[in-house]
Amino acid sequence: MLALNITGRGFSGLLRPLDDHQVAPVLFLLIEKLFTTLFGNTEPALRIFPLLCSLASLPVFYMLCLQLTGNRVLSLCALILLGCTPKFIYYSSELKQYATDMLLLLIIYYTAFIHSAFLNKWRGLALSVVGGIAIFISNVSIIPLCVIGLLFMNDLRQTKKIRARHWVPVITWIFFISINYLLFIRNHPHTQFMKSYWKNSFMPLNFSGTPFRKWMDNSIMQVFRDLLPSLPWGYLFIATAILYASSLAIMLWKKEFRLFYLCVAPVAIHLLLSAMKIYPFELRLILYQAPLYIMVMAYGIWHLSQALSKRQFFRSMTLTVITALLIFRLFLEFPIDHDELRPAIQYINQYSQPGESLYVLLGSIPATRYYIRTGLAKFDALQIIWGQQRKISSASYLNELSKINGPVWLLISHMYPFNGNREEEREVVHALQKRGMLLRQCEFHGSSAYQFDLR
Repeated sequence: MLALNITGRGFSGLLRPLDDHQVAPVLFLLIEKLFTTLFGNTEPALRIFPLLCSLASLPVFYMLCLQLTGNRVLSLCALILLGCTPKFIYYSSELKQYATDMLLLLIIYYTAFIHSAFLNKWRGLALSVVGGIAIFISNVSIIPLCVIGLLFMNDLRQTKKIRARHWVPVITWIFFISINYLLFIRNHPHTQFMKSYWKNSFMPLNFSGTPFRKWMDNSIMQVFRDLLPSLPWGYLFIATAILYASSLAIMLWKKEFRLFYLCVAPVAIHLLLSAMKIYPFELRLILYQAPLYIMVMAYGIWHLSQALSKRQFFRSMTLTVITALLIFRLFLEFPIDHDELRPAIQYINQYSQPGESLYVLLGSIPATRYYIRTGLAKFDALQIIWGQQRKISSASYLNELSKINGPVWLLISHMYPFNGNREEEREVVHALQKRGMLLRQCEFHGSSAYQFDLR
């Protein structure tokens, strides 16, 4: 749906609210439009910017870890954990802004804390420029900017001196946040839809109620099972949660208060925004936090390896084994496939005849429209019926299909509940077989193509 907006509008059109209830930072959209203008409305052109952001995140993350911890082994461990995180890899090629969110957080931290001749002299100016751009390219950039701003306030409290390298960036950020809000956020027509869509991802304020317990259970699983490197079996992801909590305790014991603050404060601010129903706490929306969790985990792994043995060999082995166990899940999840609709479209291209009907189920509509626009789907000779059922169920699909007779193709993907369960698809196919003859069928990963002769 986001690709349809980007490929179907000009640069100025992307400054207006998007179709299909899509929401994305304006500068992210303009950069995506630039890539499609240069390289065409192709999937590589749409995916290249998130990929470049993910690739850039790795060296920035390593240098940031090295600056904040002063430990190369710890930093290398953190880099391996991030680079081998399945969700990091998945969203590095997804046409969404989540990989960009991560890179912008790392760049903001990098600009604020890395020591170099240039930054030591021009840090205030650099933070002003980086923060001003980040506001328009990443919705969550406000969170790390707030973290840095609070550090500036603490410095002011301690020194009683107002420094230009502090107040100039903060005023610049406030100015651009206000511009972004007035132009692109205030009175946005999709606000209520998005709040309804993400209603289960906002943290309830009643901490003793059942909704809060359900939200907490779901959030813990999203962070320590789905987002971070973890053991791939059952509830062993709890080991990641224990490692994280223990690592935070070690940080406090070692009096690494600044590192603790930088890793924990963005999570705390995001939770506050979630409680205020401003920004949901949900897996893809917290992808940018993965480096922060992983930095803490790497800190704990390194100190654990130091505590278990005084011999360097055994320390190295302990660190290596723990890291290897955490990244092992990555190799079980490859290849990462998800609703591969192109093979089903190519199958229909190969066997369909002019004058036949094509029923596209609701979940397949946006991708099918995109592939028609780009020329992959050659459906000009087919009579296309776009599924418009109001309720996602096999009965609803069959009600619409009852109005279709003769040769008809079914193009199916993204079937609810989107977890690979094809029971609903089987019910539709079984019911249609009672009405007519199943002529062709072919199933792919997450998609299917069927041809019926219905009476």
